[in-house]
Amino acid sequence: MGKRRAKRKVQATDYLFTHLDGTPWNEEDVGKIISNPVLAGIGTYQGIVSDQQWIGANAVVVKQEGTESTIKRILTIYAEAFPALEPPDADLYIEKVNGDPAPVLQSLLGELRAIFEEGIHPERVRIR
Repeated sequence: MGKRRAKRKVQATDYLFTHLDGTPWNEEDVGKIISNPVLAGIGTYQGIVSDQQWIGANAVVVKQEGTESTIKRILTIYAEAFPALEPPDADLYIEKVNGDPAPVLQSLLGELRAIFEEGIHPERVRIR
């Protein structure tokens, strides 16, 4: 009888994600993916994660990296995805976080969806 090899558990480090040019992803790249509100579904984009998954992941990021940088990254990504729409003021959301960031992230996600649903109104359009 032959020896049975023990199955090795697959770990995240077994996979190397790379950009199209072959350079590996870094922490900033992963942060941009986690903070992308489009992944929770906005407008014509079908969500690939639930609201609760997106909120939970970003709540962890807020605790690790801070409220200001996380909220600003979320709004920057939104502005890149929808350049004709004016995202909400980051400071309004940054100031609201007191302890648990989940309710503020839920509110922010809702407002981002509402901005998209309202469409392009002159008061929301930013000249770039």
